[in-house]
Amino acid sequence: MIAAGKTYKWDTFKNSDPLDYFYSHTDFNRMHKETLRLIDHRLKIFKNKWEKEAFEHIKVNYTNNQGQNY
Repeated sequence: MIAAGKTYKWDTFKNSDPLDYFYSHTDFNRMHKETLRLIDHRLKIFKNKWEKEAFEHIKVNYTNNQGQNY
């Protein structure tokens, strides 16, 4: 969602776009609740932090906790 947003909205892309897209285009009934929680959490981090900080946060937490820190 992040890469697609940057590709298609390159001149108007905002950090909130991937999360907004996720909420408006996801069938939450068809997604496992833990997968939903993980994606939601990661996109919120991306929305609220700069890209480099967001990816570093995700990398550190995933590496140290095998993705369970969400």
